[in-house]
Amino acid sequence: MKSVVVLFAIFGFAFASPAKLRPETIPEENSSFGTKYLIYRDEAGKFHFEDLTRDVPTPRTTIDDVTIYFYTRKNQDKPEVFKTGDLSGLLNSRVYDSKKPSYFIIHGLNNNFESAMFQVLRPAILDKIDVNVFVVDWSPIANKNYLTAKGAVPQIGKFVGDFINRMMDYFKLPTTMFRIIGHSLGAHVSGVAGAEVTGLADYIIGLDPAGPLFTVANKDNRLDASDADHVHIIHTSTSTLGFSPPIGDVDIYPNGGSSQPGCGLDLIGTCAHSRAYYYLAESIHSGGFGTVNCHNYKAFRNGECDHNHSSKLGSLDVDRSASGVYYLDTNSDYPFSLS
Repeated sequence: MKSVVVLFAIFGFAFASPAKLRPETIPEENSSFGTKYLIYRDEAGKFHFEDLTRDVPTPRTTIDDVTIYFYTRKNQDKPEVFKTGDLSGLLNSRVYDSKKPSYFIIHGLNNNFESAMFQVLRPAILDKIDVNVFVVDWSPIANKNYLTAKGAVPQIGKFVGDFINRMMDYFKLPTTMFRIIGHSLGAHVSGVAGAEVTGLADYIIGLDPAGPLFTVANKDNRLDASDADHVHIIHTSTSTLGFSPPIGDVDIYPNGGSSQPGCGLDLIGTCAHSRAYYYLAESIHSGGFGTVNCHNYKAFRNGECDHNHSSKLGSLDVDRSASGVYYLDTNSDYPFSLS
C-alpha cells in the first residue's frame, strides 16, 4: 500500500480521481496520446515506470517471437504448440478442423498464453461453441517494456495476418471463418493482422485498445474500422491505459468508459483495463449485455437516449446492425450485467 501512496504523491499530477474521469463527451483525439510517463503493474504485482518522451524503437522481431497455443474442445488442457512462420504444425494437428471457425486471441503488455485474459476467454468460447481457438503469445517482446512492445505491434500483427493468409490458401477457407480478439496492445496487433489478411476477417473485437502513444490520425499501427468486416470495441480505461475516441464500427463505453465500478481507487487503471475481457467473457455465456446508442454518458444516465437504438456488448454473435457509440452500466462484481 505504501508504494501506491508514494507513486501517487510523485506522479499524481498525471491522473485525476476516477470519479472525475468520466467525460461528458468523447474527445476527438486520444486523451492518453500525450502521456509523458506511464505507470503500470504486471501480473506479478510489480510496478513499472516508463518515460514515454523517448523515441519508440523498432525492435528486431522474428517469427520465433510469436508462438501459437492451439485449443479445441478435444484438447482444452493440452494445447498444440507451433510458430506462426510454419504451417506444418497445424497441418500435423490431430484436432484442427478446417470446417469450423477459427478464433485468434492476442494479449497485450506483460502477458503470455497463461495470462488471466486467456483463462477467462478461452474456456468461455469453447464452452459456448465448438471452434478452433488460437492463443497468440508474443511475450518475448511484450514483456520487455511498453515502448518496445508498442514499436513491435506492426510486425507482430503482420506475422499473425500472414499465418491466417496461409491457412486460407492451403485449406481454401473464406475470410468469414476468422475472428480476432485482442486486448490492450493486442487489440492493435489484431488490427494490423486484420489489415494484413487478404480480404476482410469476419470480425475483430478490441478489448480496451491501448492508448499511450497512439493517435486517431495514424491508422497504420492501430486498430480501426477498416481492419475487418465488423470491428466491435469495448472501452474501459480511457483516462489511463485505454484509447478514448471511437475507432470501430461500434464503440461501447461501459460505465462511461474511463473507470469501472468495483475497481476502487484504480489510479493507474489496471483493474478497469482488465474489465474489458471479463465483460466479454460473461457476455459470451449470457448472449451479450444490453447497450444504448447515445451522444454522451451524461445523457445516457439522464435517460435522454432511452428510445434510441439498442444493441449488445460482446457475445460471439456481434450485432452488425449497430453503428456508433453505445453506453451501459454494470454491476461492480460478477455477474456484471444488470439484466
